[in-house]
Amino acid sequence: AFTMSSSKSVEDVPSCWLYLEEGSGEGGAPLVRDCSCRGTSGFAHLSCIVKYAESAGKQQYEREWAPACIGPFSICPNCKQFYQSDVRKGLAKACVEFVEKGFKDDKKNFLAHCNLYAHALMNQVAMLDGENEGEITGGEEIIAKFFCNGGSEEPT
Repeated sequence: AFTMSSSKSVEDVPSCWLYLEEGSGEGGAPLVRDCSCRGTSGFAHLSCIVKYAESAGKQQYEREWAPACIGPFSICPNCKQFYQSDVRKGLAKACVEFVEKGFKDDKKNFLAHCNLYAHALMNQVAMLDGENEGEITGGEEIIAKFFCNGGSEEPT
Protein backbone atom coordinates (compact mmCIF):
# COMPACT_ATOMS: atom_id res chain seq x y z
CA ALA A 1 0.00 0.00 0.00
CA PHE A 2 1.10 3.52 -0.66
CA THR A 3 1.89 5.68 2.37
CA MET A 4 3.37 9.14 2.39
CA SER A 5 6.44 9.86 4.50
CA SER A 6 7.06 13.29 5.97
CA SER A 7 10.00 13.82 3.60
CA LYS A 8 7.82 13.73 0.47
CA SER A 9 7.15 16.98 -1.37
CA VAL A 10 3.71 18.11 -2.50
CA GLU A 11 4.53 16.93 -6.05
CA ASP A 12 5.05 13.38 -4.72
CA VAL A 13 1.58 13.17 -3.17
CA PRO A 14 -0.68 11.04 -5.35
CA SER A 15 -3.98 12.56 -6.39
CA CYS A 16 -6.89 11.40 -8.49
CA TRP A 17 -5.81 12.01 -12.08
CA LEU A 18 -9.45 12.46 -13.09
CA TYR A 19 -10.64 15.04 -10.56
CA LEU A 20 -7.28 16.12 -9.09
CA GLU A 21 -8.33 15.36 -5.50
CA GLU A 22 -5.85 14.05 -2.95
CA GLY A 23 -6.70 11.37 -0.41
CA SER A 24 -10.02 9.69 0.23
CA GLY A 25 -12.97 10.19 -2.08
CA GLU A 26 -16.70 9.64 -1.70
CA GLY A 27 -17.47 7.69 1.45
CA GLY A 28 -13.79 7.52 2.39
CA ALA A 29 -12.83 5.50 -0.69
CA PRO A 30 -9.04 5.38 -1.10
CA LEU A 31 -7.02 6.20 -4.18
CA VAL A 32 -6.31 3.04 -6.17
CA ARG A 33 -3.97 2.09 -8.98
CA ASP A 34 -3.98 -1.44 -10.31
CA CYS A 35 -2.48 -0.88 -13.74
CA SER A 36 1.07 -0.31 -15.00
CA CYS A 37 1.29 3.42 -14.21
CA ARG A 38 4.30 4.35 -12.07
CA GLY A 39 5.21 7.03 -9.56
CA THR A 40 2.26 9.13 -8.47
CA SER A 41 0.52 8.87 -11.86
CA GLY A 42 -2.47 6.66 -12.46
CA PHE A 43 -4.02 7.00 -9.00
CA ALA A 44 -7.78 7.52 -8.94
CA HIS A 45 -10.82 6.76 -6.84
CA LEU A 46 -12.72 3.75 -8.17
CA SER A 47 -15.90 5.86 -8.35
CA CYS A 48 -14.04 8.41 -10.51
CA ILE A 49 -12.77 5.69 -12.86
CA VAL A 50 -16.36 4.42 -13.18
CA LYS A 51 -17.64 7.92 -14.03
CA TYR A 52 -14.87 8.32 -16.60
CA ALA A 53 -15.54 4.86 -18.09
CA GLU A 54 -19.28 5.55 -18.36
CA SER A 55 -18.67 8.85 -20.13
CA ALA A 56 -16.00 7.44 -22.46
CA GLY A 57 -18.12 4.33 -23.05
CA LYS A 58 -21.15 6.37 -24.14
CA GLN A 59 -18.98 8.36 -26.54
CA GLN A 60 -17.46 5.20 -28.02
CA TYR A 61 -20.89 3.57 -28.36
CA GLU A 62 -22.07 6.55 -30.42
CA ARG A 63 -18.90 6.67 -32.57
CA GLU A 64 -17.94 3.03 -32.98
CA TRP A 65 -19.42 -0.42 -32.81
CA ALA A 66 -20.92 -1.43 -29.49
CA PRO A 67 -18.21 -3.68 -27.92
CA ALA A 68 -15.70 -0.80 -28.06
CA CYS A 69 -17.66 0.98 -25.33
CA ILE A 70 -16.59 -1.53 -22.64
CA GLY A 71 -12.89 -0.82 -23.21
CA PRO A 72 -12.76 2.07 -20.70
CA PHE A 73 -13.92 -0.38 -18.02
CA SER A 74 -10.92 -2.64 -18.70
CA ILE A 75 -7.94 -0.57 -19.83
CA CYS A 76 -6.19 2.37 -18.15
CA PRO A 77 -6.24 5.31 -20.59
CA ASN A 78 -2.83 6.48 -19.31
CA CYS A 79 -0.62 3.38 -19.52
CA LYS A 80 -2.92 1.42 -21.90
CA GLN A 81 -2.69 -1.71 -19.73
CA PHE A 82 -5.49 -3.79 -18.24
CA TYR A 83 -6.60 -2.96 -14.72
CA GLN A 84 -5.91 -5.76 -12.22
CA SER A 85 -7.23 -7.23 -8.95
CA ASP A 86 -9.97 -5.43 -7.02
CA VAL A 87 -10.05 -2.46 -9.41
CA ARG A 88 -10.72 -4.82 -12.31
CA LYS A 89 -13.45 -6.60 -10.31
CA GLY A 90 -15.11 -3.31 -9.40
CA LEU A 91 -14.98 -2.07 -12.98
CA ALA A 92 -16.33 -5.37 -14.36
CA LYS A 93 -19.37 -5.03 -12.07
CA ALA A 94 -19.79 -1.35 -13.01
CA CYS A 95 -19.61 -2.28 -16.70
CA VAL A 96 -22.53 -4.71 -16.36
CA GLU A 97 -24.56 -2.01 -14.58
CA PHE A 98 -23.59 0.50 -17.29
CA VAL A 99 -24.82 -1.80 -20.06
CA GLU A 100 -27.99 -2.75 -18.16
CA LYS A 101 -29.08 0.84 -17.58
CA GLY A 102 -27.58 2.53 -20.59
CA PHE A 103 -28.54 0.53 -23.64
CA LYS A 104 -31.49 -1.72 -22.88
CA ASP A 105 -33.93 0.70 -24.55
CA ASP A 106 -31.89 0.99 -27.76
CA LYS A 107 -34.32 -1.04 -29.91
CA LYS A 108 -32.57 -0.40 -33.24
CA ASN A 109 -29.34 -1.97 -31.94
CA PHE A 110 -30.89 -4.90 -30.06
CA LEU A 111 -28.35 -7.50 -31.24
CA ALA A 112 -25.42 -5.20 -30.53
CA HIS A 113 -26.81 -4.65 -27.02
CA CYS A 114 -27.14 -8.42 -26.44
CA ASN A 115 -23.54 -8.92 -27.60
CA LEU A 116 -22.35 -6.09 -25.37
CA TYR A 117 -24.28 -7.44 -22.39
CA ALA A 118 -22.85 -10.94 -22.91
CA HIS A 119 -19.29 -9.55 -23.02
CA ALA A 120 -19.84 -7.50 -19.87
CA LEU A 121 -21.28 -10.50 -18.01
CA MET A 122 -18.44 -12.79 -19.14
CA ASN A 123 -15.85 -10.26 -17.98
CA GLN A 124 -17.52 -10.08 -14.58
CA VAL A 125 -17.68 -13.88 -14.24
CA ALA A 126 -14.02 -14.18 -15.21
CA MET A 127 -13.05 -11.98 -12.24
CA LEU A 128 -14.81 -14.06 -9.59
CA ASP A 129 -12.97 -16.11 -6.98
CA GLY A 130 -14.45 -19.61 -7.10
CA GLU A 131 -13.37 -20.31 -3.53
CA ASN A 132 -15.16 -17.30 -2.03
CA GLU A 133 -18.72 -18.23 -1.02
CA GLY A 134 -20.02 -14.68 -1.57
CA GLU A 135 -18.54 -14.55 -5.05
CA ILE A 136 -19.95 -18.00 -5.89
CA THR A 137 -23.44 -16.68 -5.10
CA GLY A 138 -22.72 -13.57 -7.17
CA GLY A 139 -21.55 -15.79 -10.03
CA GLU A 140 -24.77 -17.77 -9.90
CA GLU A 141 -26.73 -14.51 -10.21
CA ILE A 142 -24.62 -13.43 -13.18
CA ILE A 143 -25.09 -16.78 -14.92
CA ALA A 144 -28.84 -16.53 -14.33
CA LYS A 145 -28.84 -13.09 -16.02
CA PHE A 146 -26.85 -14.51 -18.90
CA PHE A 147 -29.24 -17.38 -19.55
CA CYS A 148 -32.44 -15.50 -18.71
CA ASN A 149 -33.01 -13.50 -21.92
CA GLY A 150 -29.74 -11.54 -21.75
CA GLY A 151 -31.25 -8.89 -19.48
CA SER A 152 -33.64 -7.58 -22.09
CA GLU A 153 -36.52 -8.61 -24.27
CA GLU A 154 -36.39 -8.69 -28.04
CA PRO A 155 -38.25 -5.72 -29.47
CA THR A 156 -41.65 -6.37 -31.01
